Amino acid sequence: MRKATSTKTTPYDVATYLNGPEEMAAYLDAWLTEAPDDVAGITRALEDIARAKGHPTSQRPPDTRVRPIP
Repeated sequence: MRKATSTKTTPYDVATYLNGPEEMAAYLDAWLTEAPDDVAGITRALEDIARAKGHPTSQRPPDTRVRPIP
């Protein structure tokens, strides 16, 4: 019988690797090209870019209700 080994993992945050405007633009472009209809994914990509720039992001889900234009 083999002894169970534990695997240690660390959280991955893509924002740590977005080191400049060109990388941020390429990251967003990849989302828009690969999954243009994935609103949640694109929102996550924009939040990743905001975190990479040092801006705090909201922890609540985006408001998706339709509102009339005044």
